[in-house]
Amino acid sequence: MAMAVQGFEEEALAFGVAEYVNQTNLHPLALASLLVLCLLTLVLPRRFALIPSLVLVCFVPSAQRVVIFGLDFNLLRIIAAVGCLRIFIRQEFDRSRWRAPDTVFIGWAVASFF
Repeated sequence: MAMAVQGFEEEALAFGVAEYVNQTNLHPLALASLLVLCLLTLVLPRRFALIPSLVLVCFVPSAQRVVIFGLDFNLLRIIAAVGCLRIFIRQEFDRSRWRAPDTVFIGWAVASFF
């Protein structure tokens, strides 16, 4: 019985993964909303800059993605990259200071990479 259940789980996982891996799946409405939300991320005041990301998370399915040279970019990653671009363009990183939790996080990320 356990073999049948495990086989079913593997088949279900393969079914869900096979639909989205290495395929660009982007609806025109999702592309339009991504462009508008990226523009809003760049032009809104700092206190409202996170709202476009929240709108994207709530209303655009995570299956919407762009594949470039085998790299999967779901729309959340794209808008996060635009947010980082905003930080560097507007030089908004000057208000932050390096603290102990930053060191712990970077150490954890490096340790889990290896």
